[in-house]
Formats: sequence, structure tokens, C-alpha cells
Amino acid sequence: MAPSATLSRISINQLLQVGAQRLLTAGIENPRREARLLLSYVSDLSVELLIRDPEKELTPVQADQFMTVVKRRENREPFARIVGIREFWGLPFRINEKT
Repeated sequence: MAPSATLSRISINQLLQVGAQRLLTAGIENPRREARLLLSYVSDLSVELLIRDPEKELTPVQADQFMTVVKRRENREPFARIVGIREFWGLPFRINEKT
């Protein structure tokens, strides 16, 4: 089931299933983990909450944002570039298109 703006709300679990399947098909390692991290990024919800409350419903805007970042990752854009943060020696650094 693909998210759509016509849906009023979609659950975390539904989004993760769609996102993980698309990442798996694209050959991304650990597709469920990456889908969960991307959903955490766009929804501003902790990974722990996503795991604890998989039936929590998200808005169509959040679903569309999630599918946008999943598409970017499917196209092999680096995860760090999508979320704008890269860790180096345990320190988080903000990155942009120039770094």
C-alpha cells in the first residue's frame, strides 16, 4: 500500500513496510533500519517511539516527506546527506551539499 495525500492518516508500521520494501528492492543494506531512521528524521519522533507504537498514525504530509526521502535513498544518495548530519569520531557534524 503506497501512501497518498488522499489518505487521512497512515500508521508507522504501514509506512515502514512500504519504505523498507522499496529500500530492499533497491539493494540498500539494512532496509528496515534505514526506513526507521528516515521516518524518525521526517516525523521528528524517536526511533524508540516508532518501535513502541507502530500503530500510531502519521499525517499525509509526514507520509509524503517520508516517501520523498526513501526515493532519494533508493537513488543511492548517502543517508548522511539526506538527514544533514554525519558522525565523525562520535561527534555529529552538520553537512550540506557542499561537504
